[in-house]
Amino acid sequence: MERETVNHSSDLDANKDVPHPASSESDRQQEFEAFIAAYPNSISDESSFDHFQQTYRSGEDSAKVTAYANQLVKLNPNNVLALAVLVYESNAQARNSNDPKQAALFRTESSDFARRGLDVIENAQRPAGILAEDYERFMSRVTPLFYFALATPTESNY
Repeated sequence: MERETVNHSSDLDANKDVPHPASSESDRQQEFEAFIAAYPNSISDESSFDHFQQTYRSGEDSAKVTAYANQLVKLNPNNVLALAVLVYESNAQARNSNDPKQAALFRTESSDFARRGLDVIENAQRPAGILAEDYERFMSRVTPLFYFALATPTESNY
C-alpha cells in the first residue's frame, strides 16, 4: 500500500488522520514524527523541515536537529538556516570532543558549512514574503557565526 503525500504543511489541516496541535514541545515533536511516519514523502516540503527544526531546537534535541538539517541541506543546499544549524552543532561537537583528531574533523566540517553559508549569503536575495528588517536581522545573526567557524583553527595544538 502506497502512502499518501501531503504536498505542503498547510495541507495538514485537510487530513483527518493528522494529529491535532499539541500543548507541549514534546507532544508537538512526537506528533510531527508520527506525521512524517504516516506521510514520508511529505518530508520534502521545506516548510515541514523548518517547522521540525524549530520544534526540536526549542526541545534541545541536537542529534535530531542535526539529522534534519542535513536532510534539508540535501533538498536545498542554499538553506541558510540549516547551514547555520550545522555550523553551530559541528562547533559544539568539536568543543565537547575529548579526542583532538575528532575535534579537528568537526571543525573542518563546520568550516565547510560556513563557507557554503557565506557563499549563499553573498548571492542571496530576500525571499518574497519576508520583511526586510526580519531578513536583515536573521542575516546579521548567522553571518558572524559563519565567520567565527572559519576563524577557528581546524587543527589541534595538542
